[in-house]
Formats: sequence, structure tokens, C-alpha cells
Amino acid sequence: MRQLTGRSNDQANDCRSDLSADKLNDHYATISTHANYAAPGMKCSWSSTDAFDPIFEWRLFNIFDALCNTSTGLNNILAWFLRIGAPFFAAPLSEIINRSFSLSVVLKL
Repeated sequence: MRQLTGRSNDQANDCRSDLSADKLNDHYATISTHANYAAPGMKCSWSSTDAFDPIFEWRLFNIFDALCNTSTGLNNILAWFLRIGAPFFAAPLSEIINRSFSLSVVLKL
């Protein structure tokens, strides 16, 4: 990098001791705001009038039932637990997924 900028070793060690992350953050927050800024509206990424293929209970059951033994994902749920619980999870989860699609929102559990 020094070769590209033409700086020597002496110039590279010339740091300001009063410079901090908070000061930089304050500086950039000050210069990048606009007095007339208006936050954009909510964007609907799915139209409830669009047709979608519903997720049927049996399809979700088959997905859970066919899971391979792997490490847990971000949710820390083991694959064997989903396979064993597939008869109990498939119906309510398919309902939540289908309702989320029809309402164009992500429903919280």
C-alpha cells in the first residue's frame, strides 16, 4: 500500500491520538444527514392478489421426514427431532406459511 500511495514508513506511523470510532461516527452522521429526508414507505414484496401454490401438510411432512442427519442449523434444532415431530409440526407450520403468503407478511411464532 505504501508503494501505491508513495508514503514512507515515517508517514505511515503518523496517527492522530485523538481520533476514535465515536468521533468518526459522529462526523459521518453529521455530514450525511439531510434536513428534508423522509424514510421510504414499507415495501410489499409479495402481492396477496398473486396466486401462490399453498404448502400442503403432507408436503411439509415429507420434507421433514426425509431430512438427513446433519448438524443443526441456525435454529439449533436437530434433524432427528424434526423427523420424529413431523406428524405434529407439519399441520401448524403449513398453516403459518400459507397464512404468511396470503397476508403478505412474515408471521411471528
